[in-house]
Amino acid sequence: MDVASIVLAFLAGIAGTAMGGIQSFVAVGLLGMAGMGVAAAIPALGVGPVIGNMAFGIWFNPALSFFASVTAYAYACKMGYIKTGKDIGLPLASINKPDALLVGGVAGAIGYVTMTLLTGPDYLGIKADGAATAIAVLSIIVKLAFEKTIVGKVLDEVKKNGGRFSTKNGAPWLPWQRNGFMKFLLGIAWGPLSGAATFVLFSNPATAAFAPFVGFFICAFMFTWLAVGQPGSVVHHPSILAAYAVQMLVVANGGVVEGIALTDVLIWSAGIGVFAMFLADFVADIVHVYGTTHVDPPAITIFIVSFIIMTVLPAVGLTSGLILPLALLALCFVIAIIQDKSRAVEAGITQSDS
Repeated sequence: MDVASIVLAFLAGIAGTAMGGIQSFVAVGLLGMAGMGVAAAIPALGVGPVIGNMAFGIWFNPALSFFASVTAYAYACKMGYIKTGKDIGLPLASINKPDALLVGGVAGAIGYVTMTLLTGPDYLGIKADGAATAIAVLSIIVKLAFEKTIVGKVLDEVKKNGGRFSTKNGAPWLPWQRNGFMKFLLGIAWGPLSGAATFVLFSNPATAAFAPFVGFFICAFMFTWLAVGQPGSVVHHPSILAAYAVQMLVVANGGVVEGIALTDVLIWSAGIGVFAMFLADFVADIVHVYGTTHVDPPAITIFIVSFIIMTVLPAVGLTSGLILPLALLALCFVIAIIQDKSRAVEAGITQSDS
């Protein structure tokens, strides 16, 4: 960490804020996929030029560009420039308020410093996803600063209709991913797909360095649909966390894939992927839904689960065996049944009331 890097992070924060949060995240996916192609085609270049220095480096690391835009949205909402800080697809250059861009720049620099201090090997060295760790910590601080609350205020009509976690909470995080079995199916699809791809890439020295990120980059690029106003799937959190679970298996196996069964990979990926979908929706109801500030549920989920995968499970010796992922699948399946039954009951009540 040096002055030049902090200045560049400040500039990246301005750029990301001007682009918009979703658009800057799409850039992560686009540059990441391009970088993987270049690194695979020309192994001598390594992954640094495009992936390390741009997609996850100073240019578009989510702890810089995305967090910067989220903070600027909260500021712009507080100043009355925009109606809500949750419209993360709005390019803030469009509101013609230089002070909002400067706030984004400061937030970008803070994001870089925080990420480095918390997860950098020369500093605190927390073993978790670096960008998600910084975003999780800082976005909660931002909400507290601008709204004087972390959990927001549940409206009276929501309280009458079941409270904070009700399906009738007024404005759920992602309505098209709210159903229990929708979350279950998305997690059980994207988790194993990402995990299997990661497993294959780990088996080739030319692609092993970026193996955990293939699913994440694809899912980040899929935010293009959200950028143009379509209800696209938000599944980068099960994808990256399933990949981290596979990485855990590989590390526990001495850094090689030989001897690891594909069935183990798929079960771990499914369990972690499904759990990530349900945890993110739960987190959203706690810190995101109620209020005007965007507190990113996937980032908090990635931080929590990556910390468990990278730190807790190795410490307690649970990096092998299938009890944990199978238990997570069973737990989430039961929750899906309960949630969808609750939705059906509430829908019936609504129809009878009308």
